[in-house]
Amino acid sequence: MLPVLDGAGPLKALLAQGMLAVTPLIHPNEHSAWIAFAELLEDPVCSRQFADLIRQEKP
Repeated sequence: MLPVLDGAGPLKALLAQGMLAVTPLIHPNEHSAWIAFAELLEDPVCSRQFADLIRQEKP
């Protein structure tokens, strides 16, 4: 997950939009972890903070 958060750059927003577009086909009427991750990818500040949190957890 860390390479996606760090290396995708502007493609993160496009990936997030794609994920949100197919969500109704996969999980209709449900707020899932898939949607939460897509929303995280759309927000650059939140995405950076999450990547930093993952880096801190590595041994």
